[in-house]
Amino acid sequence: MREAPSLRNGARFEAQIAFAKPDCYPSAARVRSTKTSVVERLTIARVYELAAPGQPLRRYGRNALVRCPVRDHPDRHPSCLLDETRNRWKCLGCGAKGGMLDLVVAAGHAIDRADAARWLEERIR
Repeated sequence: MREAPSLRNGARFEAQIAFAKPDCYPSAARVRSTKTSVVERLTIARVYELAAPGQPLRRYGRNALVRCPVRDHPDRHPSCLLDETRNRWKCLGCGAKGGMLDLVVAAGHAIDRADAARWLEERIR
C-alpha cells in the first residue's frame, strides 16, 4: 500500500481533518448539544410533569409511581416507575421503558428523540 506524500507544515493532516468534518449535517451537532443540555438540567420527574400535566406523582424514596405516559395504555392506576437516580422510567403494566426523551415520545408530544429534545427545550425556557 502506497502512503500519501507528506506535505510541508502538516498540511496533509489538516486536509484529512477538513475532509472528516460533517459539512452536510450542520444540525446534527446542534441537536446533540440541545439534547445534552436538556438531559443535564432536568430530572425524570420534572420531564413527567411537563409531558403529563395534572397527573399526580406518588413518591417512594428516590422513585415515584405515576400513570403510564403511553397513550395506548388502558390502565388508569399508577403503574409506571420513575427512577430518579438513573433518570429512567418503566411501566410495570405494558413494559414500555426508556429515558427522558423516550418519555416525551411515548406521551405523544414528539415524533423522535431529536424532536423531543427541542420540545423540552421550548418548555424549560
